Amino acid sequence: MRLPRYTAPKLLALITVLAGCTPTKIHLHTKYLSEDRLIRVTESLESAGFEVVPRDNRHPAALLGSILVYRPDRLSEREVARVTEAVANSGFFLNGAYPAEVGGHHYTEGNMGLYLVDADTQQVAWDAPGYEEVEFSITDFELKSTDCERRYLFNFQGGGELELRALSSGENPERGLRWEQETAASVAVYDGQQKYLFRYLRYQRGGTSNGREVRDYFVELEPEGLYPLPYACSFRAKLSALVY
Repeated sequence: MRLPRYTAPKLLALITVLAGCTPTKIHLHTKYLSEDRLIRVTESLESAGFEVVPRDNRHPAALLGSILVYRPDRLSEREVARVTEAVANSGFFLNGAYPAEVGGHHYTEGNMGLYLVDADTQQVAWDAPGYEEVEFSITDFELKSTDCERRYLFNFQGGGELELRALSSGENPERGLRWEQETAASVAVYDGQQKYLFRYLRYQRGGTSNGREVRDYFVELEPEGLYPLPYACSFRAKLSALVY
């Protein structure tokens, strides 16, 4: 009797089925990764036998750092070791692995959340020493919504004026909105008598372009409550500048 021939990928898939198991899904959060680093770590994880699911959620930790969030079970210790090795092979180092919920982020059995940050990505503190050269604010950006089906744009202006536009509808921008920086890490938006509070995050990432050093500056707004649209959306923007 002649046995069928299988290519390596088909043979691996057949072995997985016969073993009665499915590969662990790694939900890879890519908000803070450059494209080349993303490709490297994805290939490393897939080579280790994981299924990679790209995500773009905010980082659950208060400080930036590469972490893994998972649900503990009888195989979790071995799985964490495999993820750690695959991550190291792609040039990253995990700052921690958390067998529980972190900042509202948690995963079911067979799923893990991997939040990676490039070493040259830095969170920008408002009052931290060493960032005097970082002179940008929310008024330097047009922030686009990132997680709503309909896309919106916020244009924060000096004097507390705020312009809101629905990007795909062709409507005139909504005016008469107001904003103010309520704390060092929060921004309040006022629509008439209604107040909507957003968490305000900014960070920077270094890189090169055509042999020149480039620094990318990011700002993000994340709603602090269950608000109606468009205030239920998160907003993000990027500004790139050459470093002289």
